[in-house]
Amino acid sequence: LALAEFGCEGAEEEAIGFFRKAIECVKGSAGKPTEFCAAAYVDISAIYLDKGNLEEAREALNEAINIRFKCLAEDDVRIAITLRKLADVLVLLGVKEEAASLYQEASDVAKSNLNQNRLLVAEILHAKGTFHHQEDETGMALEALRESLQWKRMELGPDEPSLALQYYAIGNILIAGGDEDGAVYNYEESIRLRKLRPSDDPMVQADLLSAEGLLHNLKKEPDKALKCLQQVLAICADLGVENDVRVAQIRAEVGELHFVQEEYEEAASCFDEVFAVRRERLGDCIEVYLTQY
Repeated sequence: LALAEFGCEGAEEEAIGFFRKAIECVKGSAGKPTEFCAAAYVDISAIYLDKGNLEEAREALNEAINIRFKCLAEDDVRIAITLRKLADVLVLLGVKEEAASLYQEASDVAKSNLNQNRLLVAEILHAKGTFHHQEDETGMALEALRESLQWKRMELGPDEPSLALQYYAIGNILIAGGDEDGAVYNYEESIRLRKLRPSDDPMVQADLLSAEGLLHNLKKEPDKALKCLQQVLAICADLGVENDVRVAQIRAEVGELHFVQEEYEEAASCFDEVFAVRRERLGDCIEVYLTQY
């Protein structure tokens, strides 16, 4: 554990070696794998995941879950946590059907003791909803995210700032589906909750300004929307991330706002910059063609 947290070159591989030795010691003593071995495999998976070695992370988590199914009660919270971790890795690997099934299984296990596991259930459902949103499965995404919000509100109360994440995600899905009124309500709640716990982190401030800009745009307030998004771009420039693809999307929204207000030179300048970033980072794809258009 100490080596895994040390962070120097070679420490991670050495840490994995010690974890594997510990597993073998326990297996030799007990005559079979135990929960200790499962926990060590989860630690190994975390190192592999941090290194970007997804297949190795998947193998370690499979070892962990196989042991836990044999050692623990079927409703043990550690099984739910491991299933969720494995689902996250499978999403990154593109194994989507199995990932969706594991999110559901993890949620079902955690719900076996709902009074104690509400926050865990909320986290699993949020991950499940985000996954379905990425797959354009709007109905399942909304169902999962709304249930996630329900359990989190029940556990933490309606004014818990961390609920902003659920409201914002729901708003994104609603706006994509054309439900502007529903989106406005969820964005307003997200912004209200974020402001209950102000942050000095520039990226958190940029995220809030981005949400406010989106809300002003929905309310047909282009001047206010433009002001918010220009502040986001200024923060990103100060942080040196102005050439990030996500920042390019914000710059594209600024260009659209300039265009709506017939500020064509400013709009063209924005789209030129967006085009350069997207062509360099994304190559030959639809986003590049749309920017050219």
